[in-house]
Amino acid sequence: MLRLKAKQRAVLVAILPELANLGVAGLVFGQGIGDRAFSWSLVALAGALWLLFVSIAIYLAGVKS
Repeated sequence: MLRLKAKQRAVLVAILPELANLGVAGLVFGQGIGDRAFSWSLVALAGALWLLFVSIAIYLAGVKS
């Protein structure tokens, strides 16, 4: 099981609602106004980049300075 410190949990809790809003906006509204076909590879790339940046943010929140 993943054990997070208080600062790491705070970062994760702050990011998850923003991710949900962006997902709805991009996947629902973006499909209606876009001219291009839906691309699963772009969705996978966006998810991988999001995971990378969130992982870095959670790591840095747990580092003691």
